[in-house]
Amino acid sequence: MISKYILDYLLAHQRVEVAGFGVFILVNTSAKMNEDNNLLPPAKKVSFEFDETTEDNGLAKFISQNSDCDTDSALKYIKQNTEEWLVKVKNHLPLRLDQIGTFTHFEDKLNFSGERIESAIPDFFGLEKINIEAKYHEKNKENNFWNRMILWLFLMIIPLVGLLIVGLWKKDFILDKIQHGIQQGTERIED
Repeated sequence: MISKYILDYLLAHQRVEVAGFGVFILVNTSAKMNEDNNLLPPAKKVSFEFDETTEDNGLAKFISQNSDCDTDSALKYIKQNTEEWLVKVKNHLPLRLDQIGTFTHFEDKLNFSGERIESAIPDFFGLEKINIEAKYHEKNKENNFWNRMILWLFLMIIPLVGLLIVGLWKKDFILDKIQHGIQQGTERIED
């Protein structure tokens, strides 16, 4: 539940100091391709700086304003959660904060993988994700139509052009054959 307060505070202020744990910051990320061949628009991403000496700078007040508790109770709530987080982190156990990110250890170093936050961020002009594969197939269908059209056009034009060339090249021969055929036809009629 505290992760919801942290996320809301982050969205409002771009930075939140969690007493006794560290600082979460929203940073801009560029567009990127995900594993489903979708081009994701630019977004914000949660980053983290671990610092156990961090003091509260407004989160407790924010929690007390958005719930039915006072600031001291909110500070105790934050401290209770951060103590649980510190136990996991110091024992090299993974820690997941919903909609914020995941803490893991690699070679005795604390790593934080922050979540991308795409919704409700007006900085990126409402850009949406683009399915590259669907766009490719859509363009491919259009290309197939024009490819078939060109194929049929060539299949009809090439024989016609061939007949026209032969007709112009052998015009005298063809006219002689036609005239000879007409003469034979008239001779038969006369007989």
